[in-house]
Amino acid sequence: MHLALSEAKLAELFRLGVLCAADVDCLDVASRDQVQRLCLQTCAQQLCRVCPSRETCSKGQGCATTHTVHWVGIYAN
Repeated sequence: MHLALSEAKLAELFRLGVLCAADVDCLDVASRDQVQRLCLQTCAQQLCRVCPSRETCSKGQGCATTHTVHWVGIYAN
């Protein structure tokens, strides 16, 4: 199945947790890069809420805690 979503709608689906970037097969590199960026932005917002360094950190600046994102399943066909 091929379909198109706006970037805003995709970000909303990521934020709501109803769609994960690993569930998306990108048809080209540019789309893959956009999905990765949206995923990172969404993950960062969610991780910052529970990060133990959130009181001393300003969105990752000077934060002693790091998070790793593995891009399994996201690729350009």
